[in-house]
Amino acid sequence: MSQISKDSSIESLVTIIIPVYNAANFLKDCIESAISQTHQNLQIICIDDASGDKSNAILTAYEKKDNRIHLIQLDTNQGVSNARNIGLDNAKGEWIAWLDADDIYHPRFIEILLNTAIAYNADIVECEAEYFSCNNLPQFIIEDEVKPTFGDGYEFLRRFGLREIQTALWSKLIKKELFNDFRFPKGRIYEEPYFYFSSYQRFNNVVFLPLKLYAYRNTPKSIMKGFSASTIDSYLNLMQYMAICVQQLPVYREEIINRIAADLIRLWQQALYSDNQTEQLSTISRNIDNILIRTLDFKPCNLKARLILTFKDSPIFRTILKRYNHLKLNIKPNY
Repeated sequence: MSQISKDSSIESLVTIIIPVYNAANFLKDCIESAISQTHQNLQIICIDDASGDKSNAILTAYEKKDNRIHLIQLDTNQGVSNARNIGLDNAKGEWIAWLDADDIYHPRFIEILLNTAIAYNADIVECEAEYFSCNNLPQFIIEDEVKPTFGDGYEFLRRFGLREIQTALWSKLIKKELFNDFRFPKGRIYEEPYFYFSSYQRFNNVVFLPLKLYAYRNTPKSIMKGFSASTIDSYLNLMQYMAICVQQLPVYREEIINRIAADLIRLWQQALYSDNQTEQLSTISRNIDNILIRTLDFKPCNLKARLILTFKDSPIFRTILKRYNHLKLNIKPNY
């Protein structure tokens, strides 16, 4: 068992990057959790992506009273990937942390992840998340003694394939140098895996820390819960990218391929309940064929998955599947 020490690395500058778009209702909680960190040597970059609410006014007020906060105001909405890139371009810290504008850090989030990174000479430290609703603040409970586990970039991808780590960046403290030759693809909203699959060979030591240090707010109108033509396009492009990358992996291909298959099927099932069902199902179905069959030549082992892939274009099967799922309109892809 390893004891989480008090902050012994106060000289290390950590950059927190916060993309912001129409987050006024939750932004104060978010910023307060960043400026109240026990590790105080911070650069906090807030990128306001042309919000139409009071987000900019809130951020401007915080910038005036805390010189660690740097506000970048964009004139036109350019998407979260562009906001992340702007944050990286302006980052001065040795380490990069990420915070979504409607979420909250544990007060010791930076301290614990940074000390863990230094103690184990890690490139990335991954923690766990607590989930909370809009009407309730999180109740953080952490232990002072935990047992971290370790791995390299291949182990990182294995856990990614098995959903044993968060897809999102916000659960991780990452060495800035890992982003030196990488920027997120503009216009994409499921952008994090592009970084993982392009850079995993440089992840020499990753620490997986079983502590809930990040609070994720479940918001009904979150961009990650949307289902539009642009979100479908972004997600299908990501799946195609991952399918190409997985062919180069010497290990853990099956874990990644199974995740691709499962996510595509979830996306297809979500289309069953959409208003524009026919067009979306057709688009997703074509991509399932291109990605799973032509690119990967892969047949999932799961019986339900095999049934869906075999009969997905049959209207009768779709009706049966909808009845089987009891018309559960909340079926969502697990991004």
